Amino acid sequence: MRDYGRIHTRFWEQPEITALSVEARLLAVYLLSSPHSNLLGCYRLPNGYVADDLRLDDAALERAFAELEGLGLVHRCAVTGWLLLPNYLKYNPIDNGNQAKAALKLIAKVPPTATLLAALRAAIRAHAGRYADTLLGAARLATETADGTGLDKGSAKGSAKGSAKGSAKGSAKGSAKGSAKGSPDPRANQEQEQQQDQQPEPERSRAARPNARGARLTLTRLPAAWRAFAEQTRPDLDPEHTWAQFRDYWVAKPGREGVKADWLATWRNWVRREAPPGSARRGGNGGAALAARNRAAVETWLGAAEPGGAVIDGACHHEG
Repeated sequence: MRDYGRIHTRFWEQPEITALSVEARLLAVYLLSSPHSNLLGCYRLPNGYVADDLRLDDAALERAFAELEGLGLVHRCAVTGWLLLPNYLKYNPIDNGNQAKAALKLIAKVPPTATLLAALRAAIRAHAGRYADTLLGAARLATETADGTGLDKGSAKGSAKGSAKGSAKGSAKGSAKGSAKGSPDPRANQEQEQQQDQQPEPERSRAARPNARGARLTLTRLPAAWRAFAEQTRPDLDPEHTWAQFRDYWVAKPGREGVKADWLATWRNWVRREAPPGSARRGGNGGAALAARNRAAVETWLGAAEPGGAVIDGACHHEG
């Protein structure tokens, strides 16, 4: 799940967008920025998710999808529930090798029976730039689709210039700048990769992975794994409320005070130490209440130090 999605301001100026109904425009923006999307623009999205998030009934949702499909802005696979935004990579290009590796993992998750594989290949070929050959060499795109349309031999073997003797496994060598040497076959680690977040590698590194030099907190939403830890460890806490306090506290910290090497570990410690609801919380009145109790105890002790003693402004005065 991504923390944000990019939408260009000229999106609203395109004639095909201005001609859409309000529901279709809302759906288009949702597909570009929903929490289910990814950096490839190809992901599984059951209608139930969309209807619940946009509060649209089934009929209105189907009409909106029909408008977008009629303009070629989205392709849907009725068999698998996956969809593709064919122009997504045009406006959200892959910027570096780490993102290309993340895209390969996402391609491996596309079901081989999906009817949109041919459209995905076309979108990558048209908009993936220098990483097109690397992505087209993915095992999922090198296989034949359910409708019998396979990938052309040149793409299946990867870039001919980069690796004349290469195959789908070695296509990464044909684009040394596009990905690390010898990209692993996505099929070999597919089961393990499906447990990973679909977030691009650079962003995931900055936001959550431990950093020896430390980094500031950049997450804007509570990650699912962090929420699960809070719910399991401290079921008495409201994860969202605790997250809001945690984020506001650390974002406001100046300079090196707001830098941590491992933000997940910092979150775990925060959750463990958080006061139960209804008791003194961080930054609350607990300190003032404790000071008042201590002051009363001291005054009582000073007043009882000797018979007839009285406390005035914290000093002990004796009569007679």
